[in-house]
Amino acid sequence: MIKDFTNAFNNMPESIYFEFENDPYSSSSQPHVGNVTVNISIDNNLKVKKNHELCLLLTTESLYEGIKYKKENLRKISRYAILPADTKSFTFKNVHPGTYFLYAYHDVNNDKKHAGGDYMSSDVHNVFTLKANGGVTVNTKVDYVIP
Repeated sequence: MIKDFTNAFNNMPESIYFEFENDPYSSSSQPHVGNVTVNISIDNNLKVKKNHELCLLLTTESLYEGIKYKKENLRKISRYAILPADTKSFTFKNVHPGTYFLYAYHDVNNDKKHAGGDYMSSDVHNVFTLKANGGVTVNTKVDYVIP
């Protein structure tokens, strides 16, 4: 199959489509995608305010080697969502089959950096596999203050 993407991404900030209806490679041509539902909980000891943002990241490689952060793997982000702080569940739709790592952050100071003072899930190896045409539910708990 050959697709012409010559002008497909003109006037777009990124060359990524998350809704296949306007995608030059339509939903009907992508029969293997599935959904990832993330259930989110927050440790009761963390003070979450309404103006905080919750960020979920799906990556194809771990952002950590043991507990050492691997900044260079940020280029392996597959999908992300920035959500209201009180979100309890979110579903990523049209996700391609494969193995993914899930990361959850609360941006306390709204600088979009997920750094010192922000909250995150301490489970830095939350990995799951989505099968073709499948669906998976993954749980995450934000329970750690980034030093």
